[in-house]
Amino acid sequence: TIMMRTALVLVVALAAAMVSGEICSSPKVTATSYGNGNSQMFSQTSFSVDFSVQCDDEDFEDTLYALVGDSFQLVPQDEVGNYQVSWFTKHKDSISGSDSIKIFDAEGYAKASQALRESSSISGMEAFSVSSSYSETFNFDLPVAVEFFVMAGCVYGVYFLGSFLF
Repeated sequence: TIMMRTALVLVVALAAAMVSGEICSSPKVTATSYGNGNSQMFSQTSFSVDFSVQCDDEDFEDTLYALVGDSFQLVPQDEVGNYQVSWFTKHKDSISGSDSIKIFDAEGYAKASQALRESSSISGMEAFSVSSSYSETFNFDLPVAVEFFVMAGCVYGVYFLGSFLF
């Protein structure tokens, strides 16, 4: 009976390990994305995707990793269980449209990072993907900086005030 109990404990532990290896059978992901590409104020375009994950109508709270470009980053999680992926690109590299960010659990991250080191495909290793959409705004670039016009206005104001008083 001791051997049967030990075998039963091993089978239960093995089943639990196999179940914990995947995020869940069909995760429900709710995501919101936004980007800011104002070249007059910033040197790069910023992107951010906020998302939450539910498994079997329960909030999922575990460590997740995102593949952004060619590198992985740990996905931070807030106190209520929402996740956020953020990244920056050069303005000339950010184009309007939609992009898919692959999200990995710890096991998938380990397998995918090893596959990337070996130059293998990581297709299908992600737990799920979130979509990021960006609509490029029209940037009117002046031939001179805005500060030039402000300084010229100040000089004109001082000149006008000086000629009026004297």
